Amino acid sequence: AEKFQVGKTQIADIVSNTEEIYKAWVENGNEERKLTKLRKCEGSVIDKELLVWFSKTREKNLPVSGPTIQEKAKQLAEVHGLNDFKASNGWLEKFRKRHNISFKSICGEASSVDRIAVDDWKKKLPNIIDKYEKRDIFNADETELFFIVLPNKTMAFKNENVQWWKSFKRTVDCAIVL
Repeated sequence: AEKFQVGKTQIADIVSNTEEIYKAWVENGNEERKLTKLRKCEGSVIDKELLVWFSKTREKNLPVSGPTIQEKAKQLAEVHGLNDFKASNGWLEKFRKRHNISFKSICGEASSVDRIAVDDWKKKLPNIIDKYEKRDIFNADETELFFIVLPNKTMAFKNENVQWWKSFKRTVDCAIVL
């Protein structure tokens, strides 16, 4: 420990885990890397299942926040009987780093307007406005109604392009009649 200027417990860990360290070195080649403590973590089950859940959720283009990830991790821990598991902010940060996940702003619109609904509305509109004089009809272009508004930020893989789903944002082109 004195020779390499490390703690005695670190040397004890290396001696007791010699086989695992050697096996990891053989599997990973002769790359220079910092050895970290080899732990058999019960949370790795949670980590794997949570990553699968996160991937499936993002495939559906649904926004995922940090607290949502933490809550899902707690649920998985409960299912596996890991009562001492804590999905702390520190744990969340390490999970994000392990899996290359960042917090991104959602921008743009991924899907287009429903053409059938637009065509149907174009057919109905003349019948509605026939009852009124032209001076009493106004256009409110793209008036946005937000029903159960989703967040404008999400956790996502660093190389992932995140976009808003137009199906969640109800855009209505309407004629306002006075």
